[in-house]
Amino acid sequence: MADIIKMKRQFYSELDNQAKGVAARIRKRLPATPLLLESIHSLYRCAKTERAFQNERFECAYHNPVTSEFEFLVSRIIYHSYPGMKVYLRRQVSKTVPDVRVERGDKTIAILEMKTKAGWMQPFFSSERERKDLKRLEEGKSDKDPRKQIQSIRDQLLKHTAAFGIGKDRIFMLLPTFTLVHRKRSGRTMKDYLADFERNSTLSRANLIIMSNNLTLDLGVENDQAELMATDRFERFVRGLGQM
Repeated sequence: MADIIKMKRQFYSELDNQAKGVAARIRKRLPATPLLLESIHSLYRCAKTERAFQNERFECAYHNPVTSEFEFLVSRIIYHSYPGMKVYLRRQVSKTVPDVRVERGDKTIAILEMKTKAGWMQPFFSSERERKDLKRLEEGKSDKDPRKQIQSIRDQLLKHTAAFGIGKDRIFMLLPTFTLVHRKRSGRTMKDYLADFERNSTLSRANLIIMSNNLTLDLGVENDQAELMATDRFERFVRGLGQM
């Protein structure tokens, strides 16, 4: 058992080393998001490691989610970027559990909610999908009301304002890509998705930290050769913390 614990510690130590490297690049104003996107891709590959044990008598259809490792990586980037700040990962306060909360001098300065994929919340980012789901509801083909889901996600974001005494401008959402939201035959653009986020969340579109301009990039595909088309939104978010 001790060996397993040691291996787990080594794994998280490697993530922390990557975080240090990314933080250093951001301080030097060098591109860092491409490295993060590659790291997410690697995390998805690691989650499928058990495939190596498959044979005619053993098969595994379940893969561990990568959300917790990704949250750790991002929170440690912030930690290494600002020695004078406290970073809380999934810590509950007043029945509220933000993914990442950043404090300076015992005062919350930013909340970061993180999603590795947004397939389960498509209507929140796409009015096209909202209309489709609403039509299915009205036709009796589904009992899922996209308006209620949108309201629920919005309430989840905005409750941080009361819990931590901050304005909406201090609440951010991080999403690596729009895979599972965007459809290849759709004519929608990044501008459309940002506008829908702004409308449904009531936050500024600048508070959505989308990491890739490639609308079809799927980091969970093992041999995906698609262009990363990295944005600089994450770098700007991290540097902006110093001004909050």
